[in-house]
Amino acid sequence: MILPSYKGFSLIECLLTLALIALFMSVIYPNYNTHIMSSARKQAETHLLQASNILEEHYELAGEYTGLSPTDLNLNNTTSDPYRYELSADTTHFALSAIPQGRQIKDHCGTLSVDQSNLHSPENSNCW
Repeated sequence: MILPSYKGFSLIECLLTLALIALFMSVIYPNYNTHIMSSARKQAETHLLQASNILEEHYELAGEYTGLSPTDLNLNNTTSDPYRYELSADTTHFALSAIPQGRQIKDHCGTLSVDQSNLHSPENSNCW
């Protein structure tokens, strides 16, 4: 008697594959989210420091920090961006802030800021 040959996967093979995929995703996905938040934070830091340099150049030319908006500093605010940027300036001081929005709110660093004396906050070394 010749037994018929079946082609395909058994239920056990499919369940084992699904279990392995679930195991890998439970390890990989949190690390992926951490990496995405860290990348967005580094990009916001770069934007803040570039804007700070533009403000310093403006101060050298005009003698004050006022007269520029976040758009003038190449800080565009859209709801889809991970950070919203704010500028507070007077003649001798400025403060730039990157406020998390969207899924970036879950980032442990929170709001990033820099001022005219190059003081960063938060001062956590993992954030800057």
